[in-house]
Amino acid sequence: MSTQNCVYKLGCIDCDAFYIGESTREILTRAKEHIKYTKKPPNNPVELDQLQIKSAIAVHTIFNNHQIDFKNIKILQKGFSNYKERRVAEAFHLMLNPTSLNRKEGLTIHPT
Repeated sequence: MSTQNCVYKLGCIDCDAFYIGESTREILTRAKEHIKYTKKPPNNPVELDQLQIKSAIAVHTIFNNHQIDFKNIKILQKGFSNYKERRVAEAFHLMLNPTSLNRKEGLTIHPT
C-alpha cells in the first residue's frame, strides 16, 4: 500500500494529543524525520522556533517527556496530485480537529 501524497495523523502514547500532517513522500520517511528531531532538544529560542516549524511532534515529546505512537500512523486521506490539494486537505482535517498539536500557520478554511 502506497503512503505517498497523503494527509496523516499521529497520536501521543502518553496523552490524547495528536498531530496532523501532509507529505509527498512515503509516510515512513516523514516519520523518521520526526523521530530524528525528537533526539536533539533545542539549545536556545532560535533553535526552538526552528524545531516548531520542522516538527511540532518533537516539541511535544521533548517538553512533555512523552512518546509518539509512530507504529500506528493513520492515513486520513491520500491520492493527491499536487501540493495545493494536500494542503487544503490538511487544513480541512485541522479544522475538524482544532485541538491538534499543529503549531504552523497553514491554510485557513472558513466554514460557510
